[in-house]
Amino acid sequence: MVMNCHLIFRVSLLLVSAAAAFLPAVAAEEKSLPAAPAWQLVDLEGKTVKGADFKGKIVVLNFWAT
Repeated sequence: MVMNCHLIFRVSLLLVSAAAAFLPAVAAEEKSLPAAPAWQLVDLEGKTVKGADFKGKIVVLNFWAT
């Protein structure tokens, strides 16, 4: 009985290890996102800011109290 438990444990550990080995390959697939639409806004100093100025960066637009 103890021998069967050890065998089941080893097989389970092997399966989990094999599954974990493939996770990084699945997670590493690059997902293509659609391009953001072109936009222009005027900042508080009166300068024009374009969306293209932030290419490759994360941008959060907060239109608070509009």
